[in-house]
Amino acid sequence: MSSDRASELIQSALQLAGAGNRQAALPLLREAVQADPNSQGALRCLGFILGESGNIQESIDCLKRALKLKPQDYEAAGFLALKYMESGHFEQAIGALKSAIEAKPDHAAFHQNLGQVLLQGGRLAEAEASFLRAIELDPKSSVGAYVSLANLAIDRGEKDRAAWLLHRAYESDPESVNGKMNLGRSRVQSEDFEAAEKAFREVIEIAPKLIPARLFLARALQQLGQFSEAEAVLKDAIAIEPRSAPLYAALTVGRKIVSEDKLLVDRMRVLAAAGGLSPGDDAALHFALGKALEDLGEYEGAMAEFDLANNQMLKSKPPGWKWDPTKYETVYNHLDQVFTRQFFERRRSLGSESDRPVFIVGMIRSGSTLLEQTLSSHPDVGAAGELSFWNEVRATLLDASGRAVMEQNLKSAQDSFLDLLQRKAPKSLRVTDKMNTDYLNLAFIHLAFPKAKIIHCTRDPLDTALSIYTTAVTDGFACKRERIIYVYRQYEKLMKLYQDRFPAGTMLEVRYEDLVQNQEETARNVLGFLGLEWNEACLHPERNKRSVSTPTLWQARQPVYGTSVNRSDHYERWLGALAQLRNG
Repeated sequence: MSSDRASELIQSALQLAGAGNRQAALPLLREAVQADPNSQGALRCLGFILGESGNIQESIDCLKRALKLKPQDYEAAGFLALKYMESGHFEQAIGALKSAIEAKPDHAAFHQNLGQVLLQGGRLAEAEASFLRAIELDPKSSVGAYVSLANLAIDRGEKDRAAWLLHRAYESDPESVNGKMNLGRSRVQSEDFEAAEKAFREVIEIAPKLIPARLFLARALQQLGQFSEAEAVLKDAIAIEPRSAPLYAALTVGRKIVSEDKLLVDRMRVLAAAGGLSPGDDAALHFALGKALEDLGEYEGAMAEFDLANNQMLKSKPPGWKWDPTKYETVYNHLDQVFTRQFFERRRSLGSESDRPVFIVGMIRSGSTLLEQTLSSHPDVGAAGELSFWNEVRATLLDASGRAVMEQNLKSAQDSFLDLLQRKAPKSLRVTDKMNTDYLNLAFIHLAFPKAKIIHCTRDPLDTALSIYTTAVTDGFACKRERIIYVYRQYEKLMKLYQDRFPAGTMLEVRYEDLVQNQEETARNVLGFLGLEWNEACLHPERNKRSVSTPTLWQARQPVYGTSVNRSDHYERWLGALAQLRNG
């Protein structure tokens, strides 16, 4: 009988495959399918071995036929999903994994794989739910889920959550290279760069050719201000892997590129021309080339590189990703309609009495890092860095109508935020939160802390926009000139509304140009606004050893300089739409 013959062929094929001879097994399985086209076992085995041999499309076809005969075969459905992923068919992979989960709902690996597919498709909320379900089912085996959730938290600026997740990933596999990498990354998110350096050096001892470990080590050294040591690490890594674009990107931000670096620039150009890089790596390489050419005074070439970088940055976004500009209008309309002066006055008794928090806000690339370094050089000022706290809690502070305050939630947020500042800077009279984009959350912040001071960093609009465009900013608005203009205009509208709604003395505007050109006068003014005495240390922010969150780390470690004022003058002929922001 045909079914008996098919069974004999399957057994012989499995014996060959088990001995490592997949190629010899394939013709036997094809014959088995011919002998019995409805043999689920033959189709299943053929699909698996074809997939393992790299024949992805034929593997998919066989597995689909096998699953029609036996839909509850969760292993076949899971393997089919992997083949769909390899071939770039994300929706089909999702469907196959959901079928596998339906057949075996408690299998953590399926939930983890589904999360990965959803993540690649840009469906972040669904991906996060799948990763959490995988961890719930099998926390010890869900290292990938912890790491993926940590990466999502990093993208949102949630450093504390990312650090916790990466540490959990480390605890699940502490002795492996990946485990030690996760420990190092956890320490980076906790801003314990000395511990991160130690962890990455341990990884390199075990796996000396592991490029990500060398890259993370170099970045940790840069955070510690050890730029020469970081450069040596990066050059050693480039010698091992000369096609790694992130290494060149890290190298160029570590110092100013000079004429003696011609060989380095030529190598980056050759690598860019060769192609074959992922869009994200290609973007990093072109940003690095743009920065190098600007350092060398070749502004036309630099702008051409920045244009290429931003185009590739957009291509690196996951399938289905779309930039959503509506959040700015939504925040403005809500503020305009709900957060009136009367709203704040009637609820002032709900606010905390603490004046410890200091909020530094403004457009990115507006000089907030320099201000933070200046202020935290004062013995009474601690710097908490960029906290994602208000992005995380704002949705809990009002009821579903968006008009009534959830008083218990507000009290909880106040206590939690003060606890966070205490952990970040336990001995400081004032503690800064330098999350620039908290300008979107200022209504909630002022509601919670009406006595807290808000410092609004501003910079020439055209210089700000140019700096955004020429920096590797992950937010999608930064990749197109028209979007930068739109976001800048929405930001201006919001800040004007806050000035109208908040009491006098709540907010101080600090211009970047004043901070670099009239350093002492401006610093004295800001300290006076915070109720602090003058301290000479504020004239030397470059001596401040704390870590900083900025793409321009090396510049942040240099004495205050004014060369970035009127930077856009060098790019006058290539500004395009950004020129609309000239003089505001």
